[in-house]
Amino acid sequence: MGNRFDLDNGDKKPIRGRRIGKKKMNKEKIVMLGASVAVLGALTFTGVYLGTRGKDESGEQRIDFSELEDAARQQEKQEQVQQNNGNLFNDGFVEHDDMDVDPDLYAQYKEANSEDILNPGLESAQNNEDEDGENEQEADGEEGAGTEALADNGEADSSGSMSYLSEEEQQAAERETSAGMDSEAILQSKIDTAAETLQFDAGQTLAWPVVGNVLINYSMDGYVYFTTLGQYRYSPAIVISAAPGEHITSASDGIVSNVFYDEEIGNAVTVTLGSGYELTYGQLENIAVERGDYIATGELIGVVAQPTKYYSMEGSNVYFAMTKDGEPVNPLTQLQ
Repeated sequence: MGNRFDLDNGDKKPIRGRRIGKKKMNKEKIVMLGASVAVLGALTFTGVYLGTRGKDESGEQRIDFSELEDAARQQEKQEQVQQNNGNLFNDGFVEHDDMDVDPDLYAQYKEANSEDILNPGLESAQNNEDEDGENEQEADGEEGAGTEALADNGEADSSGSMSYLSEEEQQAAERETSAGMDSEAILQSKIDTAAETLQFDAGQTLAWPVVGNVLINYSMDGYVYFTTLGQYRYSPAIVISAAPGEHITSASDGIVSNVFYDEEIGNAVTVTLGSGYELTYGQLENIAVERGDYIATGELIGVVAQPTKYYSMEGSNVYFAMTKDGEPVNPLTQLQ
């Protein structure tokens, strides 16, 4: 019988052998295709798995720097408030009432200041504070060293300033200072003694310090009009018209207890009469008495000055006031 040949195609290969070869090739292609599908499936699954896991892990480890920056800004504001109020927590927060504290915001601050996550802005601020503290300590040390160096060349007085006077000069200065203090104490004692010794009562009369018309009357129970000021107000004294340079004399015996300047009444003199009474003369110049002087009635006190700006429209005058234990008294009831 023998093998059959395909005479139509001119192929001398046996027909059976060719069919077996085709089947074998188809089987190998199927196996390779299946393996490829399996490999692609495995790779796809692995990629999805790793992508999901990586996403989860990255979500857990991801740091939201925008939140940290917001927290840093909030803390800077809190630190500013802390410096103004001077009421601080040890961990850098201002003490508030419970209703003023946001727990979530407080947790963000704690996270920003934790050891695991370092905030560059907060760390820089802390470093600046540390450097400032070190600079202050160094400055204090240099100042102390400078004071010690000066102490080698001179002696510091009680006020902390240095003195380079000799011992004799220092003693002389101390004696002068002591003498000045003693003189003031003696003068004040003299005035106080005179105030207790002198006697004046409501029945005694006063001499006019200058001859002239009363421009403004005494009034403590109602208002009087002040032309220059353009207003009604109380008047604790009388204002007497007088020409510049005219003499002003003492209205009563007494001791000069004060010589001073006041913006409203200009140069002025206060004379203590005794029994709590005092007279004040204002609008003066060329004052002829000093503090502690005894003066008699009619004795020169000074001369009339140009009026201050408070009495420019009233014209030159003498301000004349009387008090009893510091309270205004109407001098017109005493003037004869």
